[in-house]
Amino acid sequence: MIKVRKPDLGNLQDGVPKDFLEVMGYFNRGLRKGSYLYIPRKNLITPKEIRTLWLPSIETNICFVAELDEKVIGSATCFFDVASSAYEQAKERKPGEIALTVAPDRNHRLVSYGVLSEMIKELRVQNKKAFFHTDSDFQEERLMMQDLGYQGRLIREYERYRKAGLSGKVFEYKLS
Repeated sequence: MIKVRKPDLGNLQDGVPKDFLEVMGYFNRGLRKGSYLYIPRKNLITPKEIRTLWLPSIETNICFVAELDEKVIGSATCFFDVASSAYEQAKERKPGEIALTVAPDRNHRLVSYGVLSEMIKELRVQNKKAFFHTDSDFQEERLMMQDLGYQGRLIREYERYRKAGLSGKVFEYKLS
């Protein structure tokens, strides 16, 4: 059974929590395999990025991980500190934007649904607004958002996605 929770910041290896090392591991594997067709980030996550950007912003951002059999298989972060990840277009994010990743060998819709459900609950508890973008071609995510009760607004020229080599057409979902 998939368990969704906030990341455990203990169990450090070279100053990086095990949960975040597992996110880094599955994400980098998926990126190398070309599994993430609709994610604008195209560079690998590094331990230095986690230590210098992720950890210092953990109180500002909202983060959840999905775990199965004691291994992290998915994560979502709502970025209120838009400069807390290191990829080409990170600073073009707007505060409140959610990034979501799932291990490439796992059911994306199932894991995403659980992580985003918890994210939405936490946003409501903290009385914060957020939004989620998905490439217009990513049917699985669009269906998952419909399952959660959200209808997206089509944006035809979303610059951050276009700069990353994607179509630039995204659906935006306002969450709270």
